Amino acid sequence: MDVIFCTLATRSHLAHARVLATSLARVKQDARLHVLVVDAGQDEVPAAVPMAERLTLQDLDLHDRAAFCFQYTAFELCNALKAPLLLELRRRYPATPIVYLDADIYCVGSLEPLLTALSGTSLLLTPHTSVDFPAEIPTLKTSVLLCAGAFNAGVLGIGCGPEADGFLAWWAAKLRHDCLRAIDEGLFVDQKFLDLVPCLFPGVSILRDDGVNVAWFNLHARLVSRQGDTWFANERPLALFHFTMFDGLAGTFDPSIQPDPLAKQPVLRGLAECYRQDLAAAGHEQLGRCSYGFGAFADGTPVLGETRRAFRSAWLQGSPVDDPFHSAEWMAWQQDFVLRSKRAERVRAWIGFAGRIRRTLRRYGV
Repeated sequence: MDVIFCTLATRSHLAHARVLATSLARVKQDARLHVLVVDAGQDEVPAAVPMAERLTLQDLDLHDRAAFCFQYTAFELCNALKAPLLLELRRRYPATPIVYLDADIYCVGSLEPLLTALSGTSLLLTPHTSVDFPAEIPTLKTSVLLCAGAFNAGVLGIGCGPEADGFLAWWAAKLRHDCLRAIDEGLFVDQKFLDLVPCLFPGVSILRDDGVNVAWFNLHARLVSRQGDTWFANERPLALFHFTMFDGLAGTFDPSIQPDPLAKQPVLRGLAECYRQDLAAAGHEQLGRCSYGFGAFADGTPVLGETRRAFRSAWLQGSPVDDPFHSAEWMAWQQDFVLRSKRAERVRAWIGFAGRIRRTLRRYGV
């Protein structure tokens, strides 16, 4: 089956994209991977990803590019750009299915289950889990799943035809301004919108293969094992392991994930060590220190999250959307915001101090 693969990464995560490319080539020699580099200063991007075609933001049909990037944090922007990337690849390859993979995915075995499921369907989604979380796991609760979304956007299959094209247009419109990490607003970047897909697009398929998109969030129901050189998840061959929240330098998962996946399933240490070594060989230590090109104003002042949110609100209300990275108005807005925040902090400190004095006086009957 002819298929296009794609991913995206900032400069600091290019080593992950390189490992994805090399691991993909190991399991599917004819695979074609396209990598979107999400960063400013494209001329400063390190050497290209091997066995992959590089795209930049200039390759995308992205109106008001600077404003679009300014409104989002790096995490939000990477997720918001998935739909424009997929739309560009659909324009280039109108009759070829597309598979999107997060850059921190490791191809371990044959992708035939994924490709077979994609064949003949408009859309292919992978659930975070197909078995509910047990009550005794503190970091995995059904409420957390409801906030993050039923489906994981790290593995997506896009078929061909009007429904697939309609989904991409719909998703791109939603991510234009609302790809926010804002749980209190019912949003978790691009993923929450996928909850609506089975309702709005009847041609969608859901892949429940235990060997595809294995990650810390479903290890409670997927036992990883190894027989010779072949890895398994439960009884299924392991195809894709998603190393999200994995520290590629230390070779460990984020401490907030409890119980520790490597302690709960010690056999995983072998796979994690292979991934860590591949990241090291791909230059992760050096690339990981690369600064984020959209992280600061033109004068080098870091852009605060509050400034991004304020700009987005002004944009939605019809304010001009000239390049905000060079905007004296928005730099002044941020300076004023910082001053107001410091004043408010001093006021809170004085109120707290006065309260302590009152409590002390009352204690001594004064």
